[in-house]
Amino acid sequence: MKKMSESKRNSLILGIVALAVFLGLSVFFFFDKPGIPLGWLAGSVIAIVAYLTIVLSSYFLIDSQNQASRIGYVILFNVVRLLLYGGILTLSALCTFYWKNKWLNFWSTFAGVIPMPIILAIISLSNKIKTIKDKAEEKKDE
Repeated sequence: MKKMSESKRNSLILGIVALAVFLGLSVFFFFDKPGIPLGWLAGSVIAIVAYLTIVLSSYFLIDSQNQASRIGYVILFNVVRLLLYGGILTLSALCTFYWKNKWLNFWSTFAGVIPMPIILAIISLSNKIKTIKDKAEEKKDE
């Protein structure tokens, strides 16, 4: 796991968390409430794809030579993220409140979208702490 890039490692951790919670919520399939685990899965997948758009936009920003194209990429990927979040939440709200469909729950979809940025913040903080400790150990060795 050390040889993986940070973005791949973060994506893998997000996927593992999403899958673990989905498996924990899969008991609701037996209670005839499939919208809860499926909503979590939908929200988590959209959050992971949104994270990947952030990573992709950073690659485009670094590689792009033209200032106007950099601004265009930033706008494009922000609009894509907004459409992803808005689309899945609108679809799940329609399924839950308007169509009274049991296959996609709004609240579990919302809950699937929310924790991913928090998990990323925790991962980034732990990486920062690890880097600071490594630098402190290097200074002790000198």
